[in-house]
Amino acid sequence: MTATTRALLIDFDGVLRHRDPDVAARCERDAGLPEGSLLGTAFQPRLLTAAATGVISQREWENEITFELLRQYPEADVSAAVGECFGEIGYIDDEVMAVVDAVRPHATVCLISNATDRLHPDLAALGVADRFDHAVASADLGVTKPDERIFAAGARLAGVPADRCLVIDDSPEHTAAAERIGMAAHTFTSAADLKKTVGEWLDRDLMDRTSPEVVDREAVRVLCLDPEDRVLLMHWRDPVNGAYLWEPTGGGVEPGETYLEAAHRELVEETGFLGVQIGEESIPVRRDQLWRGRRFRNVEQFFVARISADQVTTRPVLTETEVETLVDSRWWSWRELLGTTERIEPADLVPVLRRLVPGGPWRSVTRVVE
Repeated sequence: MTATTRALLIDFDGVLRHRDPDVAARCERDAGLPEGSLLGTAFQPRLLTAAATGVISQREWENEITFELLRQYPEADVSAAVGECFGEIGYIDDEVMAVVDAVRPHATVCLISNATDRLHPDLAALGVADRFDHAVASADLGVTKPDERIFAAGARLAGVPADRCLVIDDSPEHTAAAERIGMAAHTFTSAADLKKTVGEWLDRDLMDRTSPEVVDREAVRVLCLDPEDRVLLMHWRDPVNGAYLWEPTGGGVEPGETYLEAAHRELVEETGFLGVQIGEESIPVRRDQLWRGRRFRNVEQFFVARISADQVTTRPVLTETEVETLVDSRWWSWRELLGTTERIEPADLVPVLRRLVPGGPWRSVTRVVE
């Protein structure tokens, strides 16, 4: 399994979808409502934030808007105004959609929108639901842009490192947030500028070719899962550049070992877990990363092991190098894994989990906040 080289994370409203700006005003006039009252009520922070983070549904949001307007303007035809205004789904910008379609053979495309639970039905109604590899609403995750976690989640779902993502959004505040976590970003102004930006990004060589050495080796990793489907990750610090990363337990295959034998040995040495049954199925994952000033480019075999609540353990047997570089280890829930902005390797860990444990919680998007 090879991680996709790049990912395009693109906004929806204001970039791909547009609405008639006169709809709200027309609905207000027809209903006898004051100018600006409809959207002014809808966009009150307490209502808008609740809807955009999935605390309330689109239907509940519209009901709250209706109730608030009726309280202030009991003689107005509020229900009709709210229904017509929010029933309008807008239209897709065909020029922008053509740019996205042209990107898909070369990069994973993830739609990320500050939107209610109506995003997915709207995509279907507009006939574009199948033109993205992933589509995520802020209501799915419980956080809205410019929260950096929403961009991190998009990269995690795409299986691509942050520095290989290009974010397209019509808000400078949002693109600035993406840049803070190492992503390239472009504030949308026109389809022509977007096409130029995307073309330059695709032509750019994103490979780090400055490392002094390429090391190829056979290696294994074990995805340890507890009864709650949390994933055990080891926290390492590179003593050369000071960078931190999290990754599953594992290491190189010694001469004469099978992959499964190496997986058992590495698991005991790094975690101390005894008598663990490791599944015989594995998938190859291509890795390309810097560590201790050297570039490691290889294919690692990923296995899965179930760790019981009363697992027997012994003291880990770490090498001198591991003692120097291992910071900690911890169990990660799917919510934490999806939303973290910390570096997790491999970048395509979520696609790997979906392949090896298809029935796990990662089969669908989840909220990254309680």
